[in-house]
Amino acid sequence: MMNKEQKISAGLAFMQAAAAAMPKSLGDRERIAAFSEAMKLAIRNRFAFAKEDAKELLRMGIQTCVGVFRPLDYYQEACVAGGTYPKMWEAHHGQKPWIARKAIVPRYLQRDYGRTSIQDGNRVATGLGVLMPQSFDDADKFTLPVEGLQVWWVTSMTDELITVCRYRLSPSELEKRHYDTPFQRTGHPFRIRKLTREQWKELNAEPVEDKQAA
Repeated sequence: MMNKEQKISAGLAFMQAAAAAMPKSLGDRERIAAFSEAMKLAIRNRFAFAKEDAKELLRMGIQTCVGVFRPLDYYQEACVAGGTYPKMWEAHHGQKPWIARKAIVPRYLQRDYGRTSIQDGNRVATGLGVLMPQSFDDADKFTLPVEGLQVWWVTSMTDELITVCRYRLSPSELEKRHYDTPFQRTGHPFRIRKLTREQWKELNAEPVEDKQAA
């Protein structure tokens, strides 16, 4: 957060300090890796970013034949971690967040590559999943429910529409099932749905029984 003594956000100050600390002799590949690690550290630990930071962060971007660093490519990780980076990203792109009642965080986004987890009332981004009501789509014998809900994955989103996809499991995956089996994605989706914000809000509303218990 910014205050009278601090004219820039802590997150931006951290990234600028990291940039200044890198020696000029550092190669492009190493510089890109260092920037990426610095940004991931800031996001994981929820360093504060201001909504207007995007312009300054974009100046740090690197695009070379050995790799790229795009400071605004970390929305997915930030949705999982929380903090203020997502708000900064949304302000820059003119997009409101898509909030899932139950969001799916895949293994590769977990610290120490833990198992897939469910986050309640969380932002979603491309690559994250969402649990939908069983009434959302027909039952399918090559899928497995989680908490009595269907597993869907976000594949794209704009301010007006979000696209979610559903994947079938192979017979061998079903036979050797384990905790992460319902979340596995192989091949092409067998169902694709585009949802408006109104439809999304209705599908992610609290169940009637939950509202009555509250």
